[in-house]
Amino acid sequence: MIQLWSAWNFSWFLLGKNNLVPFNHPLKASIFVTSLLGGYMIYIYPRKITIKIGNYKIKPSYSCLVMGDILFHQIPMAYVLYIENKKELNTLCSKDNTCGAWVLLPFSGWYLTSKILRINFDKIYGIKMNYLVGAACTLFTGHSLFYHLLKNKKD
Repeated sequence: MIQLWSAWNFSWFLLGKNNLVPFNHPLKASIFVTSLLGGYMIYIYPRKITIKIGNYKIKPSYSCLVMGDILFHQIPMAYVLYIENKKELNTLCSKDNTCGAWVLLPFSGWYLTSKILRINFDKIYGIKMNYLVGAACTLFTGHSLFYHLLKNKKD
């Protein structure tokens, strides 16, 4: 499971939700991008996924993939949109000024760990990793521009 970014992202979400790490903008940006890409890979461009745990290989059915998407991608997104956003609205402003670009630290950790373990990135999701990284960068850039333009309008 360590080869799946979703496992890293969901762990980060759980740590943030339980106040073990800050629930900050990098985490929210990561949840946003992971939710959209996860949804795309499950519903629009479905592929078979193989999860390796030690010497075991698990090939979940499509219905399991949908349930996994809801649990690991969409519930964190709904939490950010409804719970975290409501908290920020109640305090009238976000106390967090952490730049979302810090999402590169955990992403780099995942990438380097996968490289050290010699995981073939193109086989993880059945899509070339260059396409996924390009899509993630595009989503992150769009999210960042939207956030900063809205923030400047509020100020």
